[in-house]
Amino acid sequence: MTGAGVAVCASLLSACAGTPGHAEHPPAARQFDLLVSEQNGYHYPPFLREQPAAPEAQSYALRTLSELGRGAATTMSAERVASMRGEALSASPLWGRTWLIPLDRAGAGSALGTDDVKSVEGLRAEGGWYVDPALGDDGDAARLGATWAALDVLRALGRQGSPHTGDWLRSLLATPRPLDESAALASALRLLDQPVPAALAAFDTPGTSDWVTLPPGSRTERLLDTYHYVLIQEAVGRRPDLDRRTWEAVLREGAVTLSFENLYYLVHVLKAAGSPASVFRPVVERLENDRLDEAPSATLMPTSATPTPRSSSNGFERSPAGRSGTGAWSPRSIGRSDPARSAMSPNASAGRPCGEWRPGRPTEAWTST
Repeated sequence: MTGAGVAVCASLLSACAGTPGHAEHPPAARQFDLLVSEQNGYHYPPFLREQPAAPEAQSYALRTLSELGRGAATTMSAERVASMRGEALSASPLWGRTWLIPLDRAGAGSALGTDDVKSVEGLRAEGGWYVDPALGDDGDAARLGATWAALDVLRALGRQGSPHTGDWLRSLLATPRPLDESAALASALRLLDQPVPAALAAFDTPGTSDWVTLPPGSRTERLLDTYHYVLIQEAVGRRPDLDRRTWEAVLREGAVTLSFENLYYLVHVLKAAGSPASVFRPVVERLENDRLDEAPSATLMPTSATPTPRSSSNGFERSPAGRSGTGAWSPRSIGRSDPARSAMSPNASAGRPCGEWRPGRPTEAWTST
């Protein structure tokens, strides 16, 4: 995954304050810098904090609640659902539809429909794999990502993938693959209810002993590697062997500041590792506080006042500009060292009353835990 755009204003303020000949910026200027996104360097006025997050971020928020046994039923209007659907599909015909799965399960009935089955199947190649026009057809990595997404959408709509797809997936098992591609392969096979050979899980647990020395981008990569490792272990029926203590500390420090996407990955990892419910309370509180409800109702979980953007303090690198929470398609992990081969990873969720979520906080960081 490429490096995130970083807002330099705060660091410039710090440098100027300690340099002879430069006056310290007034408090008003410092407050302005708090509203500059580390994701893309843009300024976000306070009123934008009351605008709903993009489809991908909405999807991860709902998935996280589902992981924690707190399903949600959306109060989103039909017009809003249609807008999000259009945004998602314009970004990626396959992965965009995976973002809509949680909305569909939360009661947004127009998010997905039977016509989507035909549209998805229309993207299946003669060889059995699927091609997402947003990813292209450049080798197995892109094909695996698109196929994983397609099968997830079909499963959500009550359909089974083609036997030809299963044949193609099994043909890939003979070739050793990197962790992210192996996770996509294992997950796709699982969606077809086909056995996942134990040999596919021959990966060491991603380490955490060097966490405090990792730069922000490497921490992002380590989380993704751990998430992929967990997906493979789950696919072969094993409980992942993880350093719960470190990852729980990371969640404690990052529950309020991580993007919805990375928050979901971390919650999934810790749920798979067997962390107790108490570990996830700050996550639930954060998601409840970031909710926007279109129609007040006694059955809805409460919204909160606009949260104060937090400065980067814990060294976690956000997704690059134009990704999660900004309204654009977010290339995920398959072949992430080569943007032309990038793909994304789907998951699902389900239903209790809620509305939409605000965009992720303008700044986001890992801690040095």
